[in-house]
Amino acid sequence: TGALVVYCGVEPHKTNDAVKTIVQEFQGMHEAPSEQELNKAREYSKGTLLLRMEDTRAVASWLGAQELLQENVRTPDEVVGLLDAVEPSDIARVANTYLDDGKMRLAVVGPRGGAKALTGMLRF
Repeated sequence: TGALVVYCGVEPHKTNDAVKTIVQEFQGMHEAPSEQELNKAREYSKGTLLLRMEDTRAVASWLGAQELLQENVRTPDEVVGLLDAVEPSDIARVANTYLDDGKMRLAVVGPRGGAKALTGMLRF
């Protein structure tokens, strides 16, 4: 169980393009990424994690969330090790298991109509 959430802020007239682009990215996750793309994502994730650990509130939030939601509390170094262990085929396997367009939901906040058109875009 869980949720994969994407937030974006766009001008109202670009809403349809933003939704299309996000859905296309989810579609692409069903195939293994290149090693270069995975390395870029991995390094970004590790970097943001380690930068967050410089803020005491972020550390408290990190520890509290793990205590509440996980079976054990992992150190940042352990998480970095887990990130380093991810292979391109892991991304495709997880996406094929969990990214199902029948389960996609969309919330749009702003001065925009056309809910049917937007909902119709949520198909792989």
